[in-house]
Amino acid sequence: MRSPQPLPRALSGRSFTLEEARLTGVSRRRTESSDLTTPSRGIRVPWGATQALADSLRPLLAVTPGAVVGFSTAARLWGFPLPGDLGPGFAVHLICPHGTSAPRRKGVRGHSMTLPPTETTTLDGIAVTTPARTWFDLAQLIPVDALVAAGDHVVNRNNRIFAEKRDAMASVEELSQLLTTHRGTRGVRTAREALPLLRVGCDSAPETLLRLALVRAELPEPVLGWVITDEAGGHVVWPDLAYPKYKVAIQYDGAHHFERERQELDIARNEATVRAGWTQVIITARLMDAFGSAAAVVKVRDALMRNGWDGRRLVE
Repeated sequence: MRSPQPLPRALSGRSFTLEEARLTGVSRRRTESSDLTTPSRGIRVPWGATQALADSLRPLLAVTPGAVVGFSTAARLWGFPLPGDLGPGFAVHLICPHGTSAPRRKGVRGHSMTLPPTETTTLDGIAVTTPARTWFDLAQLIPVDALVAAGDHVVNRNNRIFAEKRDAMASVEELSQLLTTHRGTRGVRTAREALPLLRVGCDSAPETLLRLALVRAELPEPVLGWVITDEAGGHVVWPDLAYPKYKVAIQYDGAHHFERERQELDIARNEATVRAGWTQVIITARLMDAFGSAAAVVKVRDALMRNGWDGRRLVE
């Protein structure tokens, strides 16, 4: 059996529309070859092609004029942390203007709704809802804690001396304004519940979930973005969560902390924390996976009580 003719370089290894194929001289018969699959009407992709999400979305937008990427698909473009059941492999959310028909095609979940110009933008050439609007729309799809984790990602910013500077994608005030502007929208109750729980300074969803677990267990709320300094005032350690009054530092160590090179850095970090007179509490991903947040709460509570906490829930 003869192998299909190679595709032009412009189409190789990525999704493309039938119109793109025609313009580059590819015959319709070639687009029906067995080395190409049809993810949605009018689109082809080479079998086994590995491509960025934006590249897989461009053909869909080309065959859906006026559409904007939204909901969990927009969240993936922006890099939001999402629950596993909203990750890759699920339907693409496309939004068309109110009054037009919602897109109906394979692999697409279509919406018809009004989006003010201030709530859409472009990212990598893709028309997409803004981070703030994306967070608000996620309230229709995910539970409160997951929405808090996504919101912490949106509002997070830092200016740490040994980390890449990060500006907030949106402010808490911007998110709050959306709740006022769209108060009758589906999901607004979930968004209202999540908004007061958002904090600036959480660097990952597990840190957010750990913080929520500690507060719900009636421990004092930990401080984010605290810097442990040496006697000269130099920056020594940035704990993920901290209780400055009791000198308890909490570090969440995800899976990458089990790598040998990372472990060496962590040992130095832990030693520096102890030298500064702080108690270090390490919460690992393995601990959380095996025993849930209850085990983490016990470890933190014990450290606080050893360092003078009297069990009353006070604001730090």
